[in-house]
Amino acid sequence: MLSDADLATMRTAQEAALTEICTRERTPLVNDGQGGYTKGTPTAISLACRVSSRGLPQEYLHLSAAIGKEFRMVTVPHGSDVLRTDDLVIGGVTHRVIGYASAGEWATALRLVCEVVS
Repeated sequence: MLSDADLATMRTAQEAALTEICTRERTPLVNDGQGGYTKGTPTAISLACRVSSRGLPQEYLHLSAAIGKEFRMVTVPHGSDVLRTDDLVIGGVTHRVIGYASAGEWATALRLVCEVVS
């Protein structure tokens, strides 16, 4: 069993391996007062990250081949505020979050499956 201190040490080591920077962009939906929603004010934060074409779960590899889209695994620090509706801009390339590939109490980072948009 891992102690909280062991897990904190592992997360710190994992974060040190995230050598790139991404900008997480989020545009919230705001109630328009007429029963619908409109786009609100976009927000952005910077996160350490790592991008790879490796490590994608099989279901995403099959989906990528079936629909002809390019997917990447983007790893950010554990506990990062990233939602499935967010975009991550890394080196001028936009990556749209489509799913997660990490979970559980012992996760040392947040692994995001992303579609390469531009």
